[in-house]
Amino acid sequence: MHALAKIIAQHAGKPSVDPGEIVNVEPDYVMLHDRGVARVMQRFSEMGAEKVWNPSKVVVVFDHTYPAPRVQDAESQQRSRAWMKEQNITNFYPGEGICHVILPEKGFAFPGALIVGSDSHTVTNSALGCMSTGMGHSDLGSLLSIGYNWMRVPEVVRFDIQGELKPWVTAKDIILNILKDHGEAVCTYQAVEYAGPTVRSMSMDGRLTLCNLAVEIGA
Repeated sequence: MHALAKIIAQHAGKPSVDPGEIVNVEPDYVMLHDRGVARVMQRFSEMGAEKVWNPSKVVVVFDHTYPAPRVQDAESQQRSRAWMKEQNITNFYPGEGICHVILPEKGFAFPGALIVGSDSHTVTNSALGCMSTGMGHSDLGSLLSIGYNWMRVPEVVRFDIQGELKPWVTAKDIILNILKDHGEAVCTYQAVEYAGPTVRSMSMDGRLTLCNLAVEIGA
């Protein structure tokens, strides 16, 4: 099994899984940003849910519209804060930085973890050797209630990147070149693995960038 399949299998309580197989997984952490938490809590309530299955596994970051630029944003954040207090969600980081940076910095992303979030760029965390992906608001609302959600085990596309980066060439240039050569749907519902000497010598900033932009090729 690929490392990502092993992570999924572990979180599904199974000895092994195969690409294409659909399993129920319990994540280590669920990330919600300020816009996401407002929409997820609405779905959560519409489903008739009352209590989050494990508040310690929920991480909320206010970063997309913070400080609130409009009255409706401020009111939405006020409702979100009240809901988090009611649900005893204490992993809360308002205005401390971008959500995809906060999780690695605060130790919520780590090798072997499974992380889901309310933003498509949640894939960023995978740079730390974990399985990380975005989910829709209804999926997350359901997950917060029952503690698990389904996941289809993805096939893995591997990019072996060779050569030394020239001055002013960065990880973002690499992923933009992959996008140019292969298109935005090359990895739809597949995982992507970046490998080769260029990646091995790359800083964590570069690796986080490669993973952040994996969703732009569908991964």
